[in-house]
Amino acid sequence: MFDNAGQKLKGLAKFIFGFIVVVSCLLAIIGMKSAGGVTLLLIPAGIVVGWLSSILLYAFGELCENVNNIAYYNGTAKKTVSPSQPVSHNYNNTAPKTPIKKSLSDNTSYWICPECDEKNSSQARFCRSCGYQR
Repeated sequence: MFDNAGQKLKGLAKFIFGFIVVVSCLLAIIGMKSAGGVTLLLIPAGIVVGWLSSILLYAFGELCENVNNIAYYNGTAKKTVSPSQPVSHNYNNTAPKTPIKKSLSDNTSYWICPECDEKNSSQARFCRSCGYQR
């Protein structure tokens, strides 16, 4: 339900814009019979009102997508495990595992997750594969 919230908000903003434009056009057509050509101003007014009412929602959806992308590429987003996937626990080993820190030839460092052996950037607090917090 909450996956891809940014895309859903942007889609809702597009729907609201289209709905307001269609309603304003219909009101203009219906109003032409009774009030004349003055109601034709409802069409551009509907477009402007629809755009203004949906732009904030669209911008918020874009912000949600960008924050999610930044968290993913930074390595701080915790990967969720669906109920269909078994979660492995190591109950036999009581000693806490520590991440292995290594550095590459270009002086960029990374750490290897002790749970799943995934390579993560040195700035990442969580493993991007299993969510292990270092």
